[in-house]
Amino acid sequence: MMFRLLLVLCTLTTAVHAAPNPITSGDKVEPAFARAVDLTPLDTVAVWQDGRLKSFESFTRSIMQFITGPRNIDGQSSAFTYLDLVFRPGTYEDVPIIFVKKKPVRAAIINAALSKPGVTVQELEKFMEKCQAIKEGRTPDLSDYKVRL
Repeated sequence: MMFRLLLVLCTLTTAVHAAPNPITSGDKVEPAFARAVDLTPLDTVAVWQDGRLKSFESFTRSIMQFITGPRNIDGQSSAFTYLDLVFRPGTYEDVPIIFVKKKPVRAAIINAALSKPGVTVQELEKFMEKCQAIKEGRTPDLSDYKVRL
């Protein structure tokens, strides 16, 4: 079992590094890529996290919820997004995926961002609105959370 997992991970790593990087090569990856990736072999993988044994899906869900809050990125599964961030982090370079729950921390981020050139007040207002909508149980506008493949 462990040998199969190691073989799958080695194959994935080799395939990722052998394929041209769409970010640096200028190639466009089909949006159907996320739906075409079959992660069902990882359903049998157990992961040790914080003193608990979890399924791979449960592990990725908890990690991604810590990063993105209570939403998925571009409708992708937590497992896919987690592995995509590990193997192709450049894909998410300009995508606002980090969720900041505490309002004082968001305010500190906004104050720091306002001191930098290139950040508009409208972008910061959208940032605050998303967090407020989630807090109030409304559906926030996530149109800018599309992964640019």
